[in-house]
Amino acid sequence: MQKLLIAASLLVLTGAGAAAAQDAPQGGGMIGRMLNMADANHDGTITRAEFDAARAQRFTSLDANHDGSLSAEERPQWGGQRGGAMMNADADNNGAISRAEFDAQGARLFARFDANGDGAISQAEIQAAQQAMQQR
Repeated sequence: MQKLLIAASLLVLTGAGAAAAQDAPQGGGMIGRMLNMADANHDGTITRAEFDAARAQRFTSLDANHDGSLSAEERPQWGGQRGGAMMNADADNNGAISRAEFDAQGARLFARFDANGDGAISQAEIQAAQQAMQQR
């Protein structure tokens, strides 16, 4: 379940195309590929600004009716469930994920992957996250 949670949360991370993922370093398996799609300057490090920009782009692309929240219908399906781990972002349990809730989930994810707290996710941190996921 934890593996599914991490993977689904990372899918929320970015709406960047596959081309960006192909240009980026491929360390860290699936987590690395997803995080590296947010690496706008392709330097191998994902800054908080890059991470937030990728998530903002993803929110905008998911919010089909542009009402500022993600309804169940707007959330991607994952593991046979619409929204999957994204539902963890619904702090007020109203069935919709507001931009503030989406951003708060992003802040928690970034902090989780930025193990040393330096404001950037390095390839070493990506690989460590992938290894931790595989051990669960």
